[in-house]
Amino acid sequence: MAKRDQHTNDYWQEYLSVGPFGGLDTTTAPFYVAAQNFVDGENFVPNTGYGGYYTVKGRKVFLASPLPGPCTGLTKMSRPGLPDVYIFAVTVSGQGQLYYAEAGGNPTVMSLPETLTPNRQTSFASSGMWMFMTNGTDTPLKIDTSLNVTFWGIVAPTVAPTAVASNTGGAMGPTTAQSGYVYCVTFGNANQESSQGAISSPVYITTNTGSVALSNIQTSTDPQVTERNIYRLGGSLGQWRLVTTLHDNTTTTYTDTLADVAVDGQLLTIDRDPPPAFTAICEHQERIFGFGSPDAPSTAYFSNFGEPYGFNLATGTIPCGENSFGDTAVQLASIGSVLCCHKVRSFYAIYGTTDADFQSIKLFDIGTVSAQSVASAYGQVWWLSNEGIYTFNGNAPTQLSDGQYQTSNIKSVLDNLDLFDKQSSVGFIYDRMYHLSFPTILKTYYWDIRTQQWWRLGFSCTQAYFDLETPGANVIALDTQSPGSVDNWFQTGTDLGNTITSYLTTRVSADPSSNATKRYRFAAVEAPSQPGQKANIIVTVNPGDEQIVYPTAVNLYSDPAQFTHANVYQVDLPDTLVGVEVQFTLKVFSTEQVTVNRAAILGTIDAVLRNQS
Repeated sequence: MAKRDQHTNDYWQEYLSVGPFGGLDTTTAPFYVAAQNFVDGENFVPNTGYGGYYTVKGRKVFLASPLPGPCTGLTKMSRPGLPDVYIFAVTVSGQGQLYYAEAGGNPTVMSLPETLTPNRQTSFASSGMWMFMTNGTDTPLKIDTSLNVTFWGIVAPTVAPTAVASNTGGAMGPTTAQSGYVYCVTFGNANQESSQGAISSPVYITTNTGSVALSNIQTSTDPQVTERNIYRLGGSLGQWRLVTTLHDNTTTTYTDTLADVAVDGQLLTIDRDPPPAFTAICEHQERIFGFGSPDAPSTAYFSNFGEPYGFNLATGTIPCGENSFGDTAVQLASIGSVLCCHKVRSFYAIYGTTDADFQSIKLFDIGTVSAQSVASAYGQVWWLSNEGIYTFNGNAPTQLSDGQYQTSNIKSVLDNLDLFDKQSSVGFIYDRMYHLSFPTILKTYYWDIRTQQWWRLGFSCTQAYFDLETPGANVIALDTQSPGSVDNWFQTGTDLGNTITSYLTTRVSADPSSNATKRYRFAAVEAPSQPGQKANIIVTVNPGDEQIVYPTAVNLYSDPAQFTHANVYQVDLPDTLVGVEVQFTLKVFSTEQVTVNRAAILGTIDAVLRNQS
């Protein structure tokens, strides 16, 4: 007679395993991810080893003190020979301001030429020795390496100088009725110059000993103007040539005595216009591009080549469709030779390298719901649309949130968000992963480019700056729950000093022999030896109203009581864990990174009583 609890098959088998770990959902998983993989998880990130995953690194406070108000934009400014600084657009007491801080330092307010509109999303772009800033409303600004803030461009003189000719006093002339002398003035400094100012009335000289007295030479109220350039055209000069530079902003008179052959100064660049208030800006093809302005919300603008401070507003523009149905500019992103122009309802690309061949082409009707969701790296751009999450590499768009790869779970997340949730999203790149943070739900989802899978973090941000080339400060972000706090992401084993909880929940086992009960006897974890670390496992048998829940823990080091063979650790489960289906949750509470490769529940078909013979 057989005894009770004697099994029909004493071979222990895996009834539920998880690993090598994949993404949040495996409905349409790549071939190397088992169908039994987990359906939910948080604070795990892929490592470079096949199938192994780390608990995530957390955040640490980046600045010594918080910002004094809500931040609507941030960037990093590199300064040769000087420490890098981070610049923040902040609203304080109902006014928009700029602050700067070095890593670990205190925020310091910057002196601005005029007050900014509060709570305006701010766009930054760097070129040459400057950082440029626009918020779509106020006069755009630029910041030099000494952290002086001035208007982006310099407004040209509006008043023409007064010219009076004399036949004596110099070596000018003679002129003809068609070649009288005219003058114009530009404002500038050692690094920048305005467009051509108003042109004087022509004057004539009948001798070759003439001169021209200039008066009423306009001065500027812009503090960045430290000099004025006087140009001349006429006589034998067929182009505007620099006559002299007044190295001040006070002198209002000058007498020109130079013969035409002696005027050998630089040629005049006529168009160096200040930019309008762009919606978004981006450095591309050694220029600054702006997208959208109050008067032309679907137009792209480009600065002069090598002159990011000056634009030709007459010809240096590129239409990107109409504004029908509110389809206006949202964001810009450069991916190599292509400038991506994100609009509310469509996507345009600008191709070309020179003023003569820049052109825009509408690529597809996929809009962008959040300017901050746009992030570009590795020759790709990612963004959030009302239709889902997309990426574009210059060929065709790919949706990452609708039934392909590990994507069906993220789609259900997006479907449960309202418009404000999506508009508040923030995108950035870290470790070949596109992160999309949703501060309204305190979660961040990220797409692993290598494994083509979605993952989730248990913290979020309201603004972010990422720099792939700065070890130790790759992602700087505004804390969602601590107003004004600026954090450095993925830097430490704790999250702002707190233990990080990482977990995953498996699918419910779907065993073909569901008409038979199983006895679940072991929980096993495959992982490197990590003294002091443990994996907590919550086993749920027959999930539902009559479920049996059993918590246990597996020490992740070579304890002879649990160590079965290389890197596999297991614990016994009680005989009471008998049922048709099983599910488990793996949790790790840690202050340092922990690696887990695989976890499983083992058992056998339950005992069968045999009749006495």
